[in-house]
Amino acid sequence: MNKKIKRILIVVGATLAVMAIGAAIVGLVMLGQLKKVVTSWSPQGLDNLPCRPKSQVELGSPYQMNGQVAEFTASGDKLYITAKRFPHSGFSGSSLGSTAILIGDISALPEYDSQRSTTTNVLKDITIHEEKYVEFELPAGRYWLWSSSGGDVVVYSCEAGGVSDPKPVWR
Repeated sequence: MNKKIKRILIVVGATLAVMAIGAAIVGLVMLGQLKKVVTSWSPQGLDNLPCRPKSQVELGSPYQMNGQVAEFTASGDKLYITAKRFPHSGFSGSSLGSTAILIGDISALPEYDSQRSTTTNVLKDITIHEEKYVEFELPAGRYWLWSSSGGDVVVYSCEAGGVSDPKPVWR
């Protein structure tokens, strides 16, 4: 075989091998990042809950201004609440967000008074900061939930059936 052809084949083969290895590495990195987003999202401290959550409800983004409430049932045990997504504002968009969560009994829906900037029929008023959770308690019953800025709200319980029957609001 001609030396020139042999060199060309070696260079092409080596180039293809390097490209295949690079593509495999990029694929593995992307798969690792996707797994983090899809399966292991956890705000700081959620891993430090006093238990491994045995029930949870995803309530979507029940934004107060669109008037739709999310609903869920609580069994009367301690609950933990967080939000997965916050709108960011500002020049860099890097500031951490927060949202006010309003919760009330489903038998008395909320009424927002825009002139006074108040909401009636609220049993719990909770502030959640991005990447954190808040512990709270409710008596057994069915509840509505509003968020001041959306945020894909999730409520956890350490008890099986501690929270159930979600009626989420999706944007």
